[in-house]
This record gives sequence, C-alpha cells and structure tokens, in this order.
Amino acid sequence: GQWEVILIDVGQESGLLVGHELDIYRKREATEQVDKDKVLVLPDIDLGDAIVLEVRRGFAEALITRTTNLPVYRGDSSRLHRATPRLLDAALEVCTQIRSGKPRDTSRTTRDE
Repeated sequence: GQWEVILIDVGQESGLLVGHELDIYRKREATEQVDKDKVLVLPDIDLGDAIVLEVRRGFAEALITRTTNLPVYRGDSSRLHRATPRLLDAALEVCTQIRSGKPRDTSRTTRDE
C-alpha cells in the first residue's frame, strides 16, 4: 500500500538512481474471447507510483507514493517515470518517520503538490 517500501529487481547496472520515480503496473491480459488470429495490445493496468530510495547491485528499494484501488503483488512491473529531487526529499522524510515510529500525515500525497 501507499508509504510501504518495496524491493525491485533492477539495480545499479541498469542505470537506476536514487530519486528516480517509477510507474508500477501490471500487464493486462486478453480474454479467451479475443480472436487468436489478431494481434491485440492492451494498455497496462496502473497500480501506482514509487520513488527510488536506495540502489544496489541487482536490486533497489523504493517507496510507494501513490496507489490505486488495486493491490501491488510480487511479479508486478515498474518502469522509469522521471527523476524528481523535490519528491525524493518528501519520500526520505516519510521513511525517516516510518523508521522512527512517528505518525505521518497521509491526508495528501507528494504527487498532488
């Protein structure tokens, strides 16, 4: 859910950097009713956004900053959206609050600013 830290299986070797914003998504599958002879490309299912907090070789940590009404599962995908230093500062502040056990204001997301 929102404000949870997730691990992604992309790391330093891919050029991922702290502060990069990621789109979290799931591939949409066609139903069995689709004509098998036609190529059908469906839009991905938007699951939310995350910001990269730490990058290592082979994996990275990211904070979910926005979610939809659908849960994020192991195996869902992410792709680079943009790098936003202002959003990174806000995400690091939330992580500090989470780790210290202090309550946080979840009445708004940093993307709304």
